[in-house]
Amino acid sequence: MDKFKYFQQNIENPLIEIINVHSQDDNFKRQWLEIHVQNHDLQHTIAKLSQMSMKVLRTIGQQKQISEASLVELLGYPVGVVNKAIKLLMHDELINKSNVGTDKPEIPYQLTAIGRRVVEAQNQIEVLVDRQHAEMVEKYSKEELATVARFLQDLKQNH
Repeated sequence: MDKFKYFQQNIENPLIEIINVHSQDDNFKRQWLEIHVQNHDLQHTIAKLSQMSMKVLRTIGQQKQISEASLVELLGYPVGVVNKAIKLLMHDELINKSNVGTDKPEIPYQLTAIGRRVVEAQNQIEVLVDRQHAEMVEKYSKEELATVARFLQDLKQNH
């Protein structure tokens, strides 16, 4: 079998499958969160969170307190997109404005107790996924991983 046919059968198709699964990955994570959070109201809240809202929530959790402008800069999304996520998170009482340092031009956001519980659950699933990836990567040498990385970079540049 020539190299190109090998690529099509053994690399291209699995890559497409991975992409399809990855595009559904956020649904998997959301479902995992819903199952592992015991509070029914919180499960309902998580079920309706968008991917963007989840990212904003997690970023606020990592920073403890952060302004909207800093969120926009850190996430790299347009102001309107981040602002919409903030409004939804505030409506669902997952974040609120901080009372500390109100003399600042922009009042920072922080997690509420419920928001912290969601972020803790998010962290748990990330640890689980990281552990699974680490176990998989251990099967390969650094040289093999470098070859795969180089190949994927070439593939990315040619598409």
